[in-house]
Amino acid sequence: MSNELIVQEKKSPIEQYWTPEQAQIVKRTIAPNLTMDEMVIFAHICQRVQLDPFAKQIYAIKRGGTMCIQTAIDGFRLVAERTGKYSPGQDTEFLTDDKGKLIGAKVYVKKQTADGTWHQISATALLSEYSPNSGLWGKMPSVMIEKCAEARALRRAFPADLSGLYTSDEMDQAQAPSMAPTLEETPKIDPDMAEKIEKAINGYEDIRKGLLQICKVKNVSEIKETQIEACRKYVMAQVAKKKEAESVKDESKE
Repeated sequence: MSNELIVQEKKSPIEQYWTPEQAQIVKRTIAPNLTMDEMVIFAHICQRVQLDPFAKQIYAIKRGGTMCIQTAIDGFRLVAERTGKYSPGQDTEFLTDDKGKLIGAKVYVKKQTADGTWHQISATALLSEYSPNSGLWGKMPSVMIEKCAEARALRRAFPADLSGLYTSDEMDQAQAPSMAPTLEETPKIDPDMAEKIEKAINGYEDIRKGLLQICKVKNVSEIKETQIEACRKYVMAQVAKKKEAESVKDESKE
């Protein structure tokens, strides 16, 4: 019987976790604008914490060019529960100032160490550090700040499982998007379109500044596809005004 060498096609790093079709869905809807390296990291964390991005238990967004992986507080509790070494701690302590106004919360969780001993671990979150004072934060601040404190306590108790992962409640102060796609998640214009816009506004620095302010971006390449029609109309109108003003000026010199 002869020996046979079985050669398997080498898989890309992302295919260790998802099929090519699944990876495309994740990139379009759950974790837009990620690089391939960031997709691999996101996939690895999803597998490590056993949360399903397709069930919207976990997702990734870009903040200032950096990937941020988020989930809900229920996801944190589920990850901790699966360790078999977690239990809720004593009741939450709500912190108030000398006038009785809520200023924060202290949450306790229990963790069992290798010797079988249960330890209570706490973490505190202050409203001044988290609350944007809008949405649910304005309606139920005690509930929101309690969840932030609990997330910190769980991360402290289970760093190997929750390191690098944050809840959407913790990121509300940074205007974190919901699970639904938002403008932040909308694909950016392609390089060819960015080049056309650059040519159209070349030499008109005031139009460039106005365009970037309208689109709320720092560079033309960051403009979103959904903004392109508004950009076109603005640039055309402004350039036409400039050319008309220049033409009138030239005629007055003659």
